[in-house]
Amino acid sequence: MNDPVRASAAAMWTDDLASSALGDAAIPFVRLALTGDALAAEAAERMQVGRSGIYDVRISTAQGELVAEFRGQTRTIRGRAEG
Repeated sequence: MNDPVRASAAAMWTDDLASSALGDAAIPFVRLALTGDALAAEAAERMQVGRSGIYDVRISTAQGELVAEFRGQTRTIRGRAEG
């Protein structure tokens, strides 16, 4: 995935138990990505307690150089994820 929000969403909805809403997010950029750079995003669930969760997404170049890190906090809401 090339988009930190989509990568985070994929990590949040893997269990398909309920829908989640992104409550807070931070994206510190540590390096410029240039036009034509191939980027990769790797998402991971850091914690899930009750209805709250924290998800991290690491965005890096094809050479493994860190571009940005995304951290999102979620809250489970009623309903099921669709799509």
